[in-house]
Amino acid sequence: MLDTITDNDDLTPMQEYAIAGGVILLFGLLYWFLNHGDGDDTALMSANTQAPQVVMMAAEPASADKATVTAEATEVSTAVAAKKADAGDAVLTAKAAPEPLQTTPAAPEPMQTTQAAAATAALDAGPVGSASSGADSTPSTPPAPQSTQYTLPDGSQIDMASSRFGLAFRDAIAKRDVDKPIVFDEIKFDSGSSKPNSQSTTQIQQVVALLHANPDIKLLIRGHTDEVGTAKDNTELSLIRANEIGVALVQAGIDRKRLRIMGMGSSEPISIDNTDSARERNRRIDALILK
Repeated sequence: MLDTITDNDDLTPMQEYAIAGGVILLFGLLYWFLNHGDGDDTALMSANTQAPQVVMMAAEPASADKATVTAEATEVSTAVAAKKADAGDAVLTAKAAPEPLQTTPAAPEPMQTTQAAAATAALDAGPVGSASSGADSTPSTPPAPQSTQYTLPDGSQIDMASSRFGLAFRDAIAKRDVDKPIVFDEIKFDSGSSKPNSQSTTQIQQVVALLHANPDIKLLIRGHTDEVGTAKDNTELSLIRANEIGVALVQAGIDRKRLRIMGMGSSEPISIDNTDSARERNRRIDALILK
């Protein structure tokens, strides 16, 4: 008996077709409603589905942001399905779409006035270390050392590098030290003689070379004696000695018009000691540069 009992729960093919058709129709209506509906639900769906696209264009969201977007889409789908299931009684609450990220880079802050002024001053001042002032900052170039080689009128050369007298006479000429006697310390006379001795030759040549190099210079040559003898004799002797040096300079090539001579006798001693060396120093020739 049991094998012949019919199962009342089985559906006929027509019933199955009807149910399948109803399901298909239901999903078709749901699809049409979701894509063509004019209600607020569709507008809310568009707002919730488009907002993540704006964010994706601005910047790639982090993993947590992606999960949030997916959860929001799922929640919207679930809410729509619940609304359909409740025959339109449920109200879908729209969530505010997230604001898109800022893609415009922030404008750089303007340069402060003091910074701009400092930059302009730096450009005007030129390279680091250079000073901009009214005075000339260029270091002064030291004067080139003067040559110690001089030429005599006959064309021969004489070096004054080791001569204290020659360098002093050269500097006195350069400075135009007038009224300051220059002692020809190497021009010597024997006692009672008017002729310079042999050791005087080098210094006479130095005087000639300097006068030849400075043709505008004029000299007053003065003769001096020691205190031995009378004042008259010493004055005459000193004049003769000055004349002898003048003659030597003229013979070496110096114009005689550039020379003056004077006999001082023993009136201006440079040493008052009563010794032979002191008397030798007093027997001398000196010169003054004339204006």
